[in-house]
Amino acid sequence: MTRHGFAAPFVLIGVFVLLLALGGAYYLGKTQRPVVLNTPQVTDAPVIASLAPSTDQATNWKTYKLQPDSSLEYKEYSIAVPSSWKPIEHSSNFQGTETFWDSYEPTTYKLIIQQEKNLNKQTSQPFKTLKELTGFPYDVMTKIVDGQQSARVLPRAGSESIFKVLFFSKDAKLIFSIELDTPRDGSKFKEGEVLFDQILSTFKFTQ
Repeated sequence: MTRHGFAAPFVLIGVFVLLLALGGAYYLGKTQRPVVLNTPQVTDAPVIASLAPSTDQATNWKTYKLQPDSSLEYKEYSIAVPSSWKPIEHSSNFQGTETFWDSYEPTTYKLIIQQEKNLNKQTSQPFKTLKELTGFPYDVMTKIVDGQQSARVLPRAGSESIFKVLFFSKDAKLIFSIELDTPRDGSKFKEGEVLFDQILSTFKFTQ
């Protein structure tokens, strides 16, 4: 037998083994599950800057709708306070003022909301800007109250226990002030600051 005769069977065996290997690889490739990389997906989540009370807090709050005498041209509005707080009755001379407190004696927190005609008594003209209204030679911190920009005039040196903002009604005919008084010893400063922001977030013009 020639050398070519001996080589032929080995060639056939090699081809057969190669075909088996290729067939096995194809079968494994079809049956094996693909590997999925667990790559986290990044989404543009909206940034929510809200001072509103949490759900738990809101259940313990009460909303008041204030309706002053319409003949006085005051605005109607609503505001929410902790449900344990009570409104204080005012005489007819204080139609533009609403007051709430957490207890009669001793009082930890007192909330005062006032509205008055927008009039600069020095010029007999309405105030046009918050800076003009505050009379400060510098810009003050501002907060948004029901879409209106307000000037935070307190606290400042000498009145660290009082939080207060001033803003115009939406038609600019009235000036609103919202003030929260806390203990003078500063023991409730941090809590009062958070509480004040939460109360401001509930204020809504209803007229």
